[in-house]
Amino acid sequence: MIRRMLLLLWIGAVPQISLAADVKQPVFIYLFSRMEDHLNIEIWEDHLQQTLPMLERHRNRYPQYHAAALLQFTGAVSESLESRNRSNRLRDTILDLARKGIVETGYDGSEEPTYRTRARPNFRRAGTLEERWLARGEAAEWFLTEYRHPVTGEPDPERTGGLKKMLAVFGRAAFIGGYSEELGGDPESVHHIRRLAARAILPGIPESTTWPARDLRGYGGSVEWTGKLLSPEADTAPELFWQDGYLRCSNTSGPTVHVVYAHSGLAALKEMLEKLDRSRPHVIRVQLGEQGMFLDPAFEKSLFSTTIRYTYDNPKSARLPENAHRARPEIEAACDREAALLEWLAEEYFQANPGSRFILGGELLSMAQTRTDSSVPQAALRAATENLLAQWKETGNQPPNYARAGGDYFSLADMFQMLASSLAEFHRSGAMPPSVRLHHVYGPLDMHSNQGPSSGEVTVRSIARECVGLAAGLNDETWRPLPSNMIPAWISVDGFRLNAAQFLRLMGEAFLKADAGAGLRVRTCQMFSGLAFVFPYSRRQAETGATWTLKPALLRLAQ
Repeated sequence: MIRRMLLLLWIGAVPQISLAADVKQPVFIYLFSRMEDHLNIEIWEDHLQQTLPMLERHRNRYPQYHAAALLQFTGAVSESLESRNRSNRLRDTILDLARKGIVETGYDGSEEPTYRTRARPNFRRAGTLEERWLARGEAAEWFLTEYRHPVTGEPDPERTGGLKKMLAVFGRAAFIGGYSEELGGDPESVHHIRRLAARAILPGIPESTTWPARDLRGYGGSVEWTGKLLSPEADTAPELFWQDGYLRCSNTSGPTVHVVYAHSGLAALKEMLEKLDRSRPHVIRVQLGEQGMFLDPAFEKSLFSTTIRYTYDNPKSARLPENAHRARPEIEAACDREAALLEWLAEEYFQANPGSRFILGGELLSMAQTRTDSSVPQAALRAATENLLAQWKETGNQPPNYARAGGDYFSLADMFQMLASSLAEFHRSGAMPPSVRLHHVYGPLDMHSNQGPSSGEVTVRSIARECVGLAAGLNDETWRPLPSNMIPAWISVDGFRLNAAQFLRLMGEAFLKADAGAGLRVRTCQMFSGLAFVFPYSRRQAETGATWTLKPALLRLAQ
C-alpha cells in the first residue's frame, strides 16, 4: 500500500517541489507547557511560578528573540485555577503576561476527566455518512462544552466544561488540541470548535509514539511525504499547513523533527537542529514542564501514560503517592536545565542563524497567508485554474494536490467553491464576476472509489446552471449540525452522474472557456489526490474528505 502511494507521489507530485538548499531558512522555537493534571495541580502551579518569571527575565534580556510560551489547560484545570486564584493569583498573573505577549493561553483536552468516560460517537444507528458525521459532531459538542466530575468523569450538561470553560477562564485559546483521537481529518470537531473559537491553531501531525499513530503501518513514510508535499517552496514549513480553514502545526514532519523536552538538556535539541533540512523554515515545539522533571524515575517508568491517568486508575486516593515525587534539588536542577536551554538559544543559536527566534501561535497565524474570507480577483482565479488544469494533465485521472496562483495556494475545496460561485454568476448574467469571495468550505462527505463515467459531453451552460444551486449551499456558512458548505460527492449534469473531482475539472474548463454553448468532454477521475493518498489516516478512508481542504501555509518570513 505504502509503495503504491509513494509511486503515485513520485509520478504526480514531486515536480511541484522546488529545492533551494543554498539559503538557510529560519527555525522558529514554539515553547509550550501543558497543565493537564487538576488532581495534582500543585506540581504544575509550582513549575509555572518558576517558569513565568524566567520567561519575563529572558524577554527583557533578549527582546529581539521574543521569548514567550503557549500555556495549555484542560477545562478541569481551568476551573481549578479559577477557584484557587484568590489564594495564589496565578490565573491573574497568566492573564497579565498574556496582555504583555509573554504567554498565550490554549486548550488541550487529552486528559479531560476521564479517558474511560470520554465522549465518543455512537455509530450503532449511524447507517449513512451523514449520520456518522452527526454522531461525531454530537460527541464533539459534549466533549468541548460539558462539565465532568474531576475524578469519575461523570458528565453534567448543566455546567460548563472542556474548551468552553477554558475560554471562560482565560478569554481565548491560541492553540486547541487533544479533542480528537482520529487521524486523516477531524472536520466534525472543527465544525463545533468554529462556534467557540474561530481563530486558533489546531494540531497537525502527531509523533509516531502517540495513539493512534503508533498503530499505523508505514506511518513514518506518510509523515515525511506529507511534510514534503505541503512545503513545496522555500517559504513554506513542513510542520505547518491549512486544513478545514484552520492553520495546523505538527509535532513532527519526518524522522528528524520531534517535540523536545526542555528539561532533558541541550543535547537532544542540538542534535535535531544540526540535522534539519534548512532549505525550508521549521517550527520546532519545545515543551516546558514535562512531567518527567517532577517524577521519581522508578515511579514514572511504572506509569502507563500520565500522572492524571494514574489518579484516574486509583480514584480512592485520587492523588499521587509520596514516592512519586523527585527530591526538591532534582526538580530545581531540571528547571535550571530549562533556563540553560533558553539561554543557549539566545546566546548562540539565534545569533548564528539570522531570522530564527521564539514564536507564538498568534504570530504564526499572522505570518501564514490565506485568501479565505477575502475576495479573489478574477485574474487570480484564472491563474489558479490554469495551474490546476496544467497539473491535471500531468496527474491524469488523479486530481492535483492544490492550485497555485502568484503568492497564493488554493485547496481543491477552495477551487470548487470559487469556480462554482463564478459560474453561477456567469449563468445569471452572462459574464464572469470581477472577483469572488473565498468562503470556508468542508471537503466531500464521501471519498468513494467510484471514478465516474469515462466518456460523454456536457456543455458549459449545463455546468454553470448546476453551479447556481451548488454555490448557494457552499456560500452558506450558517451554523447547523450538518453544514451546507460541504463539497457534494456527486453532481448530476445532463444525465451524467459525476463525482466531485470530475465536476471540479469540468468547472475549471468551463470557467476558462466562458462560452455557454461550448462542449466539454467527460473524463473519469479519482477522488483522491496524491497528497490524499499519503496523508496518514486512522478513520475510514471514505471519510477523509478533509484532505480536499489541505494546502501549504505560505509564510511572510520578513516579519
